[in-house]
Amino acid sequence: SIFIGAGFRLGNLEIGDGTSAKTVSTAVNVTSATMTVRSITVKQNSTFWIGTASNTNVLNIGSFATSGVPTLSGGITVETGASLRVQESSAGFVTANINLFGGGITNNGTIDMLSTGLQSLLVGCRYNINIDSTSQTIGGTTAGTFANITVGAGQTLTLQRPVNLGPGGVMTLNGTLAENAG
Repeated sequence: SIFIGAGFRLGNLEIGDGTSAKTVSTAVNVTSATMTVRSITVKQNSTFWIGTASNTNVLNIGSFATSGVPTLSGGITVETGASLRVQESSAGFVTANINLFGGGITNNGTIDMLSTGLQSLLVGCRYNINIDSTSQTIGGTTAGTFANITVGAGQTLTLQRPVNLGPGGVMTLNGTLAENAG
């Protein structure tokens, strides 16, 4: 587990080595924090659990930081057989954000940005995807499950794979949505 008592900065975060199974989860010990990181890669056979399991503390990913501070500009990659998932929260419903500045999302494994305990919208955790500063692409070989996706004014979200919006999830387009033919 990554125990977080305050926000932190990383260059590129890789979960696993692509060979043996690794599981990493976040545990936030403050009411809110931001993981400011350039890119996230979940390697084959590994799982990265984000969110919260036992309290209402959340970890936002990607910062609206000034120059010199890494933002999530290298994107998110989930390799074949890997997973990026949101932990079940037993302490009520919590929401956090992934602020994507570049690199898009490439999903060749499993992405699940919405978990609901006992299939209730009163308990669980969701991660909203915000695309506000540059146009982005969601691609790869597998469709992911997302909570809310917001595309900022003047930006384009290109879908190369379908996206599934979970219960209560919405896509807000202040910009443009483009799909590959077919």
